[in-house]
Amino acid sequence: MLEKVLKPEDELVVGVLERHLDQDATEVSVAAVHTDPGGTTCVMVKRGNAQPFIETVEILGGSDGRTTVAGRLMTSDRVGIGIFGVDDRCT
Repeated sequence: MLEKVLKPEDELVVGVLERHLDQDATEVSVAAVHTDPGGTTCVMVKRGNAQPFIETVEILGGSDGRTTVAGRLMTSDRVGIGIFGVDDRCT
């Protein structure tokens, strides 16, 4: 939602842009999402002290270098960037 307040004498317009994600959606860097040769999309996840693992995700959209994905991700998860090879599989 974009809100603005204008007065005829104003030279500056102040606006606030808010974006709300669905409950199951997470924003990650575009570089974190890998599409394997079969068309499956995934990210490499680091959760706490556990070993990194691959999580399949569904791409919902994106903009400005960020991709909105749906999957079993937690807000505290970290995702790897640029770690997949071209032929790496998500499964």
